[in-house]
Amino acid sequence: MGNFKHYYVDIVNVIVDGALFETITITGSGMYEPNQVKRYAENMLRESYPNSQIASIILNHTNVTLEEYKEIIGKNPPWLGNIS
Repeated sequence: MGNFKHYYVDIVNVIVDGALFETITITGSGMYEPNQVKRYAENMLRESYPNSQIASIILNHTNVTLEEYKEIIGKNPPWLGNIS
């Protein structure tokens, strides 16, 4: 039976107050929603910069296989559990 899940890796540039920026890698599975990826990246920095203006730009989006996904994140996706 084929694997019908979709996996992706995005490189996101998050800009803080128009000057500082960080490049963040976001991995995910399932339906790809670019705005959700950007929001997740922004929220990762909101804790460190609570009163700052934060914006994000997706620099790169790559679809990957399950094997590539596991290699990138170092483990199985959460829905797969600890199956080897």
